[in-house]
Amino acid sequence: MGKLIEDFPHLIEDGDKILVALSGGEDSIALMDALWRKRRKSPVKYEIGGVMLAMGWSDTDPRELQVYLEDRGIPFYFRKTEISRLVEEGKGRRNPCSICSSYRRTYLYGFAELLGYNKLALGHHLDDTISSFFMSLLYTGEIRTTCPMVKAEDKDIYIIRPLSYIRKRVISRYVRKMKLPLVDNGCPYAGDNNRSWIEKWFAEVEERVRFADANILGALRRSGIIFKER
Repeated sequence: MGKLIEDFPHLIEDGDKILVALSGGEDSIALMDALWRKRRKSPVKYEIGGVMLAMGWSDTDPRELQVYLEDRGIPFYFRKTEISRLVEEGKGRRNPCSICSSYRRTYLYGFAELLGYNKLALGHHLDDTISSFFMSLLYTGEIRTTCPMVKAEDKDIYIIRPLSYIRKRVISRYVRKMKLPLVDNGCPYAGDNNRSWIEKWFAEVEERVRFADANILGALRRSGIIFKER
């Protein structure tokens, strides 16, 4: 996270209360583990907690994740939602992933405010940063991507993405090495969406272009695009 904190010095500050959004997948549990380990050694004093939303696709069992967090003294919150029903009702008019993302944000912002957290941490990584850039370019005609730190609209909460400069494959290796717990959220659209095919396309690009990921990240940083989400 060193380079990211150089670019975003207010990413994690003294007195912060950071709520990590746990999806059950590799990215968010790796983020939680990294924040927990960083807090043990850092002179910056901050609190962390984790929240997991049961989307309604299946009977989500968070017990292994809950034990992992409680063993480390990290508060864990588990909330059942009807997001799956809302996605199915609206998918004829909008992309299912877009609908899900909107409702997840609404729930997460509400919980963060209710529980007194001032920052919401998401597990987006460099692969997400790159794919978001191309999705915006191709589908909306805009040159933008996800920002590692941005204030939520109409909320006194900051969204932070501490893994924004780290590749997905690095995160996957870390999760396997540390044997971190994973929870299946049952999403039927995982791996079959616009982001997935862009990631597959970019994998082909990387076979032809050395350092494509570093070049794109460098361009986003030098141009200032990564510093502004909207």
